[in-house]
Amino acid sequence: MTRGHTIFLLLILLGGAFIVFTLYKQKSKAPLGMSFSPVFQLIGKSTRSTDIAIARMLPIDQMDEKDYGDAIAKEYLLQTDTKDKNYIYLNALIKEVAKFSKKKFNYQVFIVSSPVANAYALPGGVICVTEGLMSTMTSEAQIISILSHEMGHIERGHCFDAIKFELALKKINSGTTGQLADIAINCFLRHSFSKTQENDADEYGYDLLVLTQYDPMGCSEAFKQLQKQEFISRQSTIVSDYLDTHPPLPLRIEKSGQNAIQWWEEHHGEKRYVGHKNLIDRISMSKQAYEFEWKSDGLTL
Repeated sequence: MTRGHTIFLLLILLGGAFIVFTLYKQKSKAPLGMSFSPVFQLIGKSTRSTDIAIARMLPIDQMDEKDYGDAIAKEYLLQTDTKDKNYIYLNALIKEVAKFSKKKFNYQVFIVSSPVANAYALPGGVICVTEGLMSTMTSEAQIISILSHEMGHIERGHCFDAIKFELALKKINSGTTGQLADIAINCFLRHSFSKTQENDADEYGYDLLVLTQYDPMGCSEAFKQLQKQEFISRQSTIVSDYLDTHPPLPLRIEKSGQNAIQWWEEHHGEKRYVGHKNLIDRISMSKQAYEFEWKSDGLTL
């Protein structure tokens, strides 16, 4: 065996030992037992930094992303009833959380006609929410947490990074902004975020929720509502962890729930809003705050 082969074999063995060690450390903590999800997230962090470095070399800046976002929004507006109560309600909510954004995009939310509970973000401040998600969530705090998560994908650059390479090639051919918007939408809908990016957006979403007046437990409760909508309940396995783009919901429920419990323990006497009635009536807290929707020390007043 040559020296090169020996070194290669040692690297493989060391890599295997690292994975086994990581699984062992996570086994007692994760509600799913032994799972590869934490490993995929750790591996993703190193490749993520490389992706950012390469993407920054492309001749597309933040102002371009804003232009694309505006063009994408125009595409959706052509198919949107701007008098729809869901559209009006969601855009009132996004204005409240967009106050904390660092990228000064014109954040807009559009309703997608689908019974499946889902939401996704597009470059430049466009967020789409399905009708199924609106009927699945039970409070305004949960909706805010979903919007905050999707904002995380945009603010952390996940959306634009996903399409920069293709857009750069098309831009060389002098396509119009509208044509590039079509490319962005089609390209992005084929793209799936990595587990690392989803975890990153979860953390951003939670931190953003805490900056608002809403109950920090909204994140965990939103994930619980999504879990109820799963048609097939299954245990996490090595194969499913690899194929699924999102971290397992039980893992996300536990993490965000523990964060919320800790927040309440550190903020005795502070009040936070839930908004069950607000969601039912499609009236944002900024327009109507109900006294019975406030919580203190984690309990409804």
